[in-house]
Amino acid sequence: MLDIILYFFIYSVGGFLLETAYIFILTGKYQRRATMLKSPMCVVYGAGAAAMLVSLSWARDSAVLLFCGGFFVCSSVGDIISLVAETACGVRWWDYSNMRVNLGGRVCAVYSLCWGVVSVLFFKFVHPFAEAVVADMNIYLKMWLCVFLSLYFVRDARITYAEMKKFAAGEPSACDRAFPFIKKA
Repeated sequence: MLDIILYFFIYSVGGFLLETAYIFILTGKYQRRATMLKSPMCVVYGAGAAAMLVSLSWARDSAVLLFCGGFFVCSSVGDIISLVAETACGVRWWDYSNMRVNLGGRVCAVYSLCWGVVSVLFFKFVHPFAEAVVADMNIYLKMWLCVFLSLYFVRDARITYAEMKKFAAGEPSACDRAFPFIKKA
């Protein structure tokens, strides 16, 4: 369980870096793409990676199963996180409603296909490196990292939630500056 928690944080930060680089390549401009106010994290990536590790590790040796499983698991995680952000906080982190074959604007076929490909690459190339790093940590370091990162995450999540609620209500909020890409649900 400690390993999964650590992977959540590793891939949340990795997702932030990936998302920020992706937007920079598309627009030529830096845009902070974190989903937390204080932490450089995109929670959807960490949650997606953790969900894949829990549900798809048995299929590591089959690119077809990883693609299909990743397509479904990552799309489901994205849909759930988007739905929670909309209902609990009143914000939309992303909107695919202008893309063909989408579900409520939260999931679309194009990105779901991309998640299938990313899932194969994740298990074949990315995760073995992270797995080796985490495997080399002793149990006490893992425990302390999990406790520290979890407490920091909960603190940041509380602050982020409060600011998103202000943003959704039309009040001045740190979200105005920190998340120029979100909009009210």
